[in-house]
Amino acid sequence: MDIGDRRAIEFSWEVVGRYADDGRSASQYASQSREDWETEVLPRIERGEAEILWLWEFSRGTRERMMWARLADACQRHSMFIALDDELWDTLNPDHMRYLDGLMADSVAESGKTRKRIIRDVAAQAEVGAPHGEAAFGFAREYDPKTGVLLRQVIDPGQAEIVREAAERFLGGDGLQTIAKDFNARGIPAPRGGRWHGSTLRYLLERPSLMGKRSWRGRIMESGGWPHIIDPPDWWAIQAKLRDPSRRKAKDTKARHLLSGIALCGEPTCRGKLRMRQDRWGFKYSCVGVYPGAPTGLGHVSRSERKTDRHVELMLAQRFSMRDVLERLAAGGGASENAGEVQAELEALEADLELAYEAAKRTGPGRLPMARLLEIEATLTPRIEELRGRLRPKAVDPMAQALADEDPARVLETWRGWTLEQQRSALRAWTEEIVVLRTGKTGRRELTAHESISISWVGA
Repeated sequence: MDIGDRRAIEFSWEVVGRYADDGRSASQYASQSREDWETEVLPRIERGEAEILWLWEFSRGTRERMMWARLADACQRHSMFIALDDELWDTLNPDHMRYLDGLMADSVAESGKTRKRIIRDVAAQAEVGAPHGEAAFGFAREYDPKTGVLLRQVIDPGQAEIVREAAERFLGGDGLQTIAKDFNARGIPAPRGGRWHGSTLRYLLERPSLMGKRSWRGRIMESGGWPHIIDPPDWWAIQAKLRDPSRRKAKDTKARHLLSGIALCGEPTCRGKLRMRQDRWGFKYSCVGVYPGAPTGLGHVSRSERKTDRHVELMLAQRFSMRDVLERLAAGGGASENAGEVQAELEALEADLELAYEAAKRTGPGRLPMARLLEIEATLTPRIEELRGRLRPKAVDPMAQALADEDPARVLETWRGWTLEQQRSALRAWTEEIVVLRTGKTGRRELTAHESISISWVGA
């Protein structure tokens, strides 16, 4: 900018505006907009408010073809000059414009080469599983003090504890909003300062870097890596829970009753979710689908909250004290039973896909057309991802492990020590459906749990 001011004094130009966008790329591949250029400089030129556009060098104007066409047209309409340092170019002179057009072509080509080189380097780093960009929350970088070369990515102990707590609590049944609210109350700073939100925690827990792996273009790179904060099975369990469709509809942080919005009406033609209703005898789970001839306000099913909750708890205690459930939870997670066969097929398909990529990079005879590469990729990629999933260790739900016990009384004791949010989260995760059955008139006879409730357990 100082050089521009000196040129203005040297050539007796009146300066009508000074604009700088240091650190902002003029390339078509730039990730940040050039606000002053787009909202101030170009509009003023198009309004004819200047006679000369001074640039430190041509590429600081633009490296976009469409932007150059717009700029050149505006300059020619208002008979403007373009100054490059101490050289003045007349936009109405065809020879001058041919020279400027050539500079534009060179700038675009150089921008494209730079982008290609960056993408190639990033891809090479990704293939070996090396870290890229700034260190993510939970990690720190160690550099060579003399050369500045990255040596390794290591765990930041303080931040890692926050990540682990969030992961353990989420797997333990706490909602993201609940965890965020607690972090804010304790004064724990968010990754970029400010307050925690549920979306902040979701973005944090979705990152494969937490299990020590690099991701690139949607792929988790198997090679390379760094120390993990979260064990891979737990990370995959978190992803499954984050992607569970039922979570998007559940608002358990505001719920006040165990089964509201979870339990279903036992009428086969209804199966609507039960809501809470209060009468002089207390709270009841009630269906909102009124049957013909029903008393005002009653639906197909209306059952005491206290009794219904107790029946669900008894069935839960029975389930989590069963020998087969205890054995399955004690065994923990494991990979596919036919891991060797799965691994062999995976390696063969990955080799086929790599050969296709190499063939597409060739020039001349033997080059694989891009359309054919896309077909191969669309065919092989889903199967490759399926096989990778089968090889991943399966995490056992830590809440289920904590609850299971051969003594039903201890199961109930653990269950009743959980928050309502944790209990509702567990029921959503472990059951296909909880149905409050229609029973007809029973008089004074007390219903058993299995007469009152039907529970379909996941994996049963």
